[in-house]
Amino acid sequence: MFWRGLLGLPISRKSYEMHLSKFITLREAALLTGYHQDYLSYCIRTGRLVGQKVGKNWLTTEEALRQCFNEKDTSLGGRFFRLPRALRLAVLIVIASFILSVFVIGAYYVAYSRGYSAAMKTIGPITPKTELNQSTAD
Repeated sequence: MFWRGLLGLPISRKSYEMHLSKFITLREAALLTGYHQDYLSYCIRTGRLVGQKVGKNWLTTEEALRQCFNEKDTSLGGRFFRLPRALRLAVLIVIASFILSVFVIGAYYVAYSRGYSAAMKTIGPITPKTELNQSTAD
């Protein structure tokens, strides 16, 4: 019997290798999920993600990744709410300033066009002068 199973259970070497083949490293998990492997190891340490540390490496399964992250992805916003708070705030500020600038430009355009129309009604059409006052100072 081989005594180094992940749970300390005595298993044969062949079944141990088959059991390990289901696990993936956090580098592979980071490629699958888009999260950094440090964050994934944090999730394992805090109990959000099921995994095991073998030697220096953390291991998890694709099933555990699906259970941990897919239920969060279905919520409104999906990946946006997984961003750090400061980055979410920055994104919201940029979006709000863009919307505000569109409204300000629209209001300026409306005010300018109304003012121009009112001025044209009172002044009349503007005609260019063909003669220029030329004074010769010799």
